[in-house]
Amino acid sequence: PGPCGGAVRTPEIEGPYCFGMMSWLMLAVLAFFRLVEAMPTFHINLDLPPAERFHEVTARFRQDQLAILAQMKQVLKEKFAEDEVQQWVAALKAHVPEEEEFKEEIAGIAKDLAKGHASEELYDQILLFNAVYELQFTNDCSGILAADVAGTVIHGRNLDFHFLYKMPDGNEHNFPDLAFNAIFWRQGKQLLMAPSFALFNGAPEDEGGLAIWDILD
Repeated sequence: PGPCGGAVRTPEIEGPYCFGMMSWLMLAVLAFFRLVEAMPTFHINLDLPPAERFHEVTARFRQDQLAILAQMKQVLKEKFAEDEVQQWVAALKAHVPEEEEFKEEIAGIAKDLAKGHASEELYDQILLFNAVYELQFTNDCSGILAADVAGTVIHGRNLDFHFLYKMPDGNEHNFPDLAFNAIFWRQGKQLLMAPSFALFNGAPEDEGGLAIWDILD
């Protein structure tokens, strides 16, 4: 292979090929950092009551959140019968002590989206949105956490960043429009800084790249 990798190339094309590849990689890196810089940052205070922790996030992304929930509702209608959706909702709402704080946070997000009014419908929709893996949505990212016989831990994750939805003005937005940097605090101490998405009251990746959900699973 040539110095840039891949098949052997003649001297006449090796230089331009390498320059083109490096230029493309640089553009990709710069685009990534522009995306990160453009993402808003929110401080999540875990000392607050669960229902109050995501006020600022919901205020910033309210229109996008309502639009993507409407799109997900339509997708669910296409994938499942109504009674199946209700079975999922009932299962997700079942009392599990370890999940109660998580559900209180979701109830707070739903109330904020409804401008201060409790909304069972929005609560159910956000619960379903947080169960995209279980609902087998093919457009969402996936991760694997495994160990070989020697004890080496292997982690891999792809982030598809793809779920199109229409805004009230007719413009089309995508899942990255819900992205933000989350910094979680408790008792004045920073616990975690990680990328997250509005409507998810957690973090898909920690600072080292290991998925929090993968660890919990």
